[in-house]
Amino acid sequence: MGISILVEFDELRELLVGGANLTLSNAFQELRTVSGQATSGSGRLKHNARLLKVINDSSQDVFLSFDGGTTTHDLVPAGGFTLYDFTTNRSNMGGDFLLGEGGFIFAATTTGTAATGFGVTATIVYGKGNNMSQAGIASIKNAIPPAGPVDTLTGNTGGAVAPTGEARLMLWVQLEKL
Repeated sequence: MGISILVEFDELRELLVGGANLTLSNAFQELRTVSGQATSGSGRLKHNARLLKVINDSSQDVFLSFDGGTTTHDLVPAGGFTLYDFTTNRSNMGGDFLLGEGGFIFAATTTGTAATGFGVTATIVYGKGNNMSQAGIASIKNAIPPAGPVDTLTGNTGGAVAPTGEARLMLWVQLEKL
């Protein structure tokens, strides 16, 4: 039996034309959460993204950057959108193919001409049950007792036996899927 993964939506990210804190221009700017427009870093991905939709509802073509604006990674035409479905062609060899937790989305117009319209928005979809950080997974793995009986002299008085062999391997595989 596998772990169920539920679809969850993260808070909308946006970069508006004529925004109060940041505005869409030809310099890369962070797409920030709607509730955190005044806060630098509010657009940081809080979960591993399975799907990302970016809508460019402005009059200018827009470049996207996923490394803080250092590199231009993609272009979204004026009035267009792009959809990144990271889990469509997933590998069974090494886990899920995701946009990593902690990353940012930056946008900039392709010219110096002022943009009109709404701006750029990003919808992020992640899987609940798949959103544990690498540190969280490591802490769970480190809490798994070693194979073999639990030493009751160390304070473990339940007399339980730690998983061994195939059961231990199954436990590790399930933790890798978190």
